[in-house]
Amino acid sequence: MRSIIGYKNVIRNSKSQDYVDYKNVNNKLICAVADGHSTDFFEYSDEGARFACMASIDIIEKYIDRTQKEWEKLLSDKTIQKLIYEKWMSLVNEHYKENNPVVFKTEYIKYSTTLLSCCITDSFIISIKLGDGNIVIKEEEGYKKIINSKTEKVVHSLGRANAYENMKYTVSDINKLGENSNIILFTDGYENSFIEEAELFKSLDKTISKYKKSIFSRMWLCNKYEDYLNKLSKNISHDDISIIFIV
Repeated sequence: MRSIIGYKNVIRNSKSQDYVDYKNVNNKLICAVADGHSTDFFEYSDEGARFACMASIDIIEKYIDRTQKEWEKLLSDKTIQKLIYEKWMSLVNEHYKENNPVVFKTEYIKYSTTLLSCCITDSFIISIKLGDGNIVIKEEEGYKKIINSKTEKVVHSLGRANAYENMKYTVSDINKLGENSNIILFTDGYENSFIEEAELFKSLDKTISKYKKSIFSRMWLCNKYEDYLNKLSKNISHDDISIIFIV
């Protein structure tokens, strides 16, 4: 798991608008990556990203012991998505009122953020996506996006009314995946650092190979990976980059 401040925020002396978090619950792993909007108008988007990770992990944890069939129903009728949205709204409202005591209406739009969430159990994988960024899986035959949504003109995000309606999801049977499968979550700051998708997958593959090669290679990678992400941001995307590898 790594997160770096994008080059455009470095030169503005601003902090990252991304947030990443994870939690182990009863041998199940929940991960979340959020990407707040990086303009002055969205002045609380860094907090919005943090609240998005908190909300998704909290809600998924509450239902984590449900069966795959139950999860498919909870997601198909948008129960989970709506609960994440409402939890995020509650956290935002509390923060906004603390920082703006004399207000009549919370400006949720100022906390706008995208969200990627993934939960891995012994038998299935839950993936939730709002906005850009991606969740990718590496299998024997190569890489593929778990939620392969088409490019949209509008980037959906928390902060918009009824944002939960635009949360996409998949529930995947883990037994259909190979033993050496890996899952990676990353913001668009990473994805936009590559002109071709093949180059993106090649970069992911090199990182995973180094991690698995030996303990010494893994130590080197852990020490140098942030430098690599900073180079990508400075030379190409100029954006914050956050990424989680599940290997």
